Amino acid sequence: MCLSPASIIGFSICLYLIATAFLRGVDVFAPYRVFGIIWSLAIGLADLKFSYFQHDWSAYSWLVLLTGVSSMMLGFLFVGVAFLDRPMLAFSELRRRLGQEQISEPKLLWVIILLSTMYAVSLVVEIIIAGGLPAFAARPDRARVEFGVFGIHLFVTTMPTILLLGVQYLVIFWRKISGFRKSLILIVCLTVFFSFSFLLQRFGYVMWAVPTLVFIYYATGKIKFRHILMFGGILLVFFQILQSVRVTGYVENYIYVISKMKFPVRYAFFAEPYMYITMNLENFARSVDRLTSYSYGYFSFDFIMALSGLKHPLAQEFGFVERPFLISGYNTFSFLMPFYQDFGVLGVAMLPLCLGGGIGYVYHAMRRNPTLANVTMYGIGVYVLVISFFIHALGMLTTFSNLILLIIVHYSVLRVGKRKEKPT
Repeated sequence: MCLSPASIIGFSICLYLIATAFLRGVDVFAPYRVFGIIWSLAIGLADLKFSYFQHDWSAYSWLVLLTGVSSMMLGFLFVGVAFLDRPMLAFSELRRRLGQEQISEPKLLWVIILLSTMYAVSLVVEIIIAGGLPAFAARPDRARVEFGVFGIHLFVTTMPTILLLGVQYLVIFWRKISGFRKSLILIVCLTVFFSFSFLLQRFGYVMWAVPTLVFIYYATGKIKFRHILMFGGILLVFFQILQSVRVTGYVENYIYVISKMKFPVRYAFFAEPYMYITMNLENFARSVDRLTSYSYGYFSFDFIMALSGLKHPLAQEFGFVERPFLISGYNTFSFLMPFYQDFGVLGVAMLPLCLGGGIGYVYHAMRRNPTLANVTMYGIGVYVLVISFFIHALGMLTTFSNLILLIIVHYSVLRVGKRKEKPT
């Protein structure tokens, strides 16, 4: 196999960013590092062309994609330059200040119990309406998409928030709370974790796992880059188990067959991760060459359309197609697609710049004023970066609803006062 120049450059950048993450004092979760690793790896893999569904990209497709990626990085850079005269806190000082913040333990406990109760009640109602869980349906792959009642399902999708708050509660108050309260929160979190798995939906776990790792990393310093890689491997195995349930009853090497892979069948286990990473970019590159009309905000702000009830009426009225020009069962396009669908090249040039600037600002605010709320908000930002090769996470109603819920909990419910800083 002869690597293309794009693959060589992509893999080289990815390996450099990973290797330097092991250096002492390096911030593993700095936005440019997270985004750079994700996208250099995705581009490098995509240009290997291991599937017959893939094609050679046009110069225009490359230009649009690299414009979006570069715009995002420029957003990080502009914010970094703006904060040059305000140095970030050392990690030791950051963790010291986090440890001094006043958080109401009883309030956090009751928030977790309240949210988990609403989650359980909503899930039971949906099971009754649907007649069962997707994991036990005759067609799990179809049932997981059709499961859920609008409005009620928003309480079920609070799973990431419940688990994140549970982890934060245990980490912050482990030495101060009784064994009963520890056991109660552990039981609640494990019940929510495993019950949600029967829905066969994987996004919720990523939305929990990434902010959780970010919180533990900044709050304790006990997570190193190698631990992140190990945790990521465990999560991938769990996702593979969910996937095996979703396609149960089909032929062996199902993903390999439907993906039309070019490499030998003995490497079939590489098919799923490869296709789930690369086909997003592939679909985007194909659509960029064919799209001739724009929707001016409909896709970029999907959560507003969904909340307002205008999403489906507008789609029918104007003929908006959410996933155009598909030639395979892989139907996602990366975070750049809604920007291009709405505003063309201008959208890809400007909206990632704003998104990168926003996430960069939250990062610098967190590194200078480390509070539980700021760390949590940046954790959501890292989730948006990690999943950016797949979807525009901030445009999803699930992400938006969990983000608003976390903002309400952390910025209002849990605050009992400001920490006292000693004069220096």
